[in-house]
Amino acid sequence: MRYGEFEITQFQNVAYGQTATARLDSGVNYKEIVLHGVNLEADQLGLIEVKIGKNTPYSLPASLFKVVQAYKGEKTAATTWVLPFADLSANTVEGQEKSALQTLRGENVIIKVKIGERKSPSQDGKTPEINGFYTTGTPILTSDGQIAREFLPQAQEFLIPIGKTGKNTFKDFDSQQNHLVRRMFFATDQITDIEVIVGGVERRKVSVAHMHYQIERDNKRKVPAGYTVFDPMYLGWNWADMLNATVGVEFVFYTSSADDITCYMESLKQVNELG
Repeated sequence: MRYGEFEITQFQNVAYGQTATARLDSGVNYKEIVLHGVNLEADQLGLIEVKIGKNTPYSLPASLFKVVQAYKGEKTAATTWVLPFADLSANTVEGQEKSALQTLRGENVIIKVKIGERKSPSQDGKTPEINGFYTTGTPILTSDGQIAREFLPQAQEFLIPIGKTGKNTFKDFDSQQNHLVRRMFFATDQITDIEVIVGGVERRKVSVAHMHYQIERDNKRKVPAGYTVFDPMYLGWNWADMLNATVGVEFVFYTSSADDITCYMESLKQVNELG
C-alpha cells in the first residue's frame, strides 16, 4: 500500500462562533485532509488554515475547497470539505509526487477551522462536531535518513486591482517566493481574454471561452459558474508544466467589468528543507 489513512486527534474548541483547532503529527507526508461536519450546514465553515510554525501555507474560505473539488470532477457532499495538498498531475516525469504537504520532524503543525454562528431555530440545543481524516504518502528521505521537503504546497487569496473595463495588467507576483502556480480561480465571469507573459516572452494569448473549452474537453474538469479558471496544467501532466513565477510573470486581462477581482491561487513554493 502506497498510502495510509488516519483520524485526526480530536478538535478543540468546537463550538458555534468559535475557531476549532487540532494539532497534526509532524514528520508526516500529508496527501489530503478531509473534514466531515456534524450539526453544521454547508455554508457554516469560514476560513480554514493550516499553519506550520509561523507560516500559514493554506488559508482559504471553506467554500473554495468545494469549488476546487467540483472543478476536478469529484463528488461533493454538503458538510464535507477536502484540502487537496498533493495533486496527482503535479508529478515528476518518473511519477514521483512532489506536491504533498511534507512536514518535518518536530514542527508545530496546526489546522484551524472557523465555525459560523448558531442558526436558530434549526440548531438550538445542538453541538457542532468536526471529524477529520488524513491520507499519508511515503516521505522522501535522504541517504542519512533526514526528511526532504522540496516543495511546500500553498493556497492563498489575494485581490487583483482592475479599476476600468478593457485591458488591465497584473504583475504583482513576488518572484522571491519561488512560486510554481498550479491553478488560479478568479471569482468573476467578466474576463473575456487572457494573455500570460513569462520572463518577457508571451506564452498564452487566448479567449477565456477557448481556454475553458480546452479545460473541459476531456470531461474530467468543469469550470464552476461565476468563475474564470487559469489552469496551466491542462496542456501537460507533470510538475514542469506548472506556471513558473520565479522569472517574472505578467497577466493581461480584458474585462467587461471595472470591479476588482478576488483570486484564489494554488501553488508550490520551492523550499529545499531537511529535518
